[in-house]
Amino acid sequence: MGIKDILVFVLPVLLGMQYFNYALANARGGEKPKPGTYMKGALLFALSGVILLVAGYFFAGIISGYVAGRELYVSMVMLLLISVRIITGVYKNRARQRIYNIESNVMLLGMAVAFSINQLFAGVAVKLLNGSIASNSKILGISTLIFALSGFVNANRFSYNQGKIVESLSGIGIMLVALGLYLI
Repeated sequence: MGIKDILVFVLPVLLGMQYFNYALANARGGEKPKPGTYMKGALLFALSGVILLVAGYFFAGIISGYVAGRELYVSMVMLLLISVRIITGVYKNRARQRIYNIESNVMLLGMAVAFSINQLFAGVAVKLLNGSIASNSKILGISTLIFALSGFVNANRFSYNQGKIVESLSGIGIMLVALGLYLI
């Protein structure tokens, strides 16, 4: 297993970390939701992330002929785009601005898809780096489920700043993965 394989392996865990802040912000305060709402939200986050990761992977298969010879650079741009989106989201306090009624199934589904757009770009990067979609989607699904569920369940134990720190570390980690790809 080379450095490139390790970086591609770490990527889905870093992508899953961003859901902690979204879940934390949407579960803080207010009345306690119906039983199962937190699990349903975490599962929808994980499922939408995996679906968009796979969609990005297949989309990259379509465009791979156009970027032949430049796969590494296109992957780096995709990862840097993700990290900039995450870091600017933290800076603009986007998670606290987007508070939704998590008991509404339609709202929860829309929120899950909107928060998973970064996974579309990650799927493109994984394909162009010849990563395994099976292992990446499993790792992304599990890490997203864990981070989102812990954000929902422990929302009143953590402050907004702690959620922002976790999401910031996610963005910085993805940026380091992109820079690591450049150095190998």
